Amino acid sequence: MASGNTSFDSADEAGPEAGLQQFIGVFASKGWLGRSVRLRFRERTYSVSCSSSGFMAYRVNDSQGTSHGFPGWPVCIVDREMEVGHSGTSPLTSDEPSAADWLRCITNGEFQVT
Repeated sequence: MASGNTSFDSADEAGPEAGLQQFIGVFASKGWLGRSVRLRFRERTYSVSCSSSGFMAYRVNDSQGTSHGFPGWPVCIVDREMEVGHSGTSPLTSDEPSAADWLRCITNGEFQVT
C-alpha cells in the first residue's frame, strides 16, 4: 500500500471486509499483525491491534486520578461484518479517530510508539 494513498470507506459495496483487509496489510507490513502496540496519536495514548479477524483501537485513560478498574475504552473496531467508531455510520458523536483516520495514521507513521 502506497504511503499517502489510503482510503477507507465502509459505505462502499465491499463493506467492512475490504477495510479490514487494508488494516491487515498495513499491520503485516510493519510486523505488528497479531500484536498489540501502544502509541500516541493526536496527543492521546492508544493501544491498537490487528489480527486476521479484526482491528481495534483502545483509548488508554491518561488521567492519574481514575480508579484502577477504568484503564480505558474501545474507540474503533473493524471486523469482517461491522465497523464501530466510524464517524459516518456511528450514531454517537465523538472526537476519537475514525477507521479512516486510523488507517491513514498507521500507514503514514503519524504516531509515536510508547
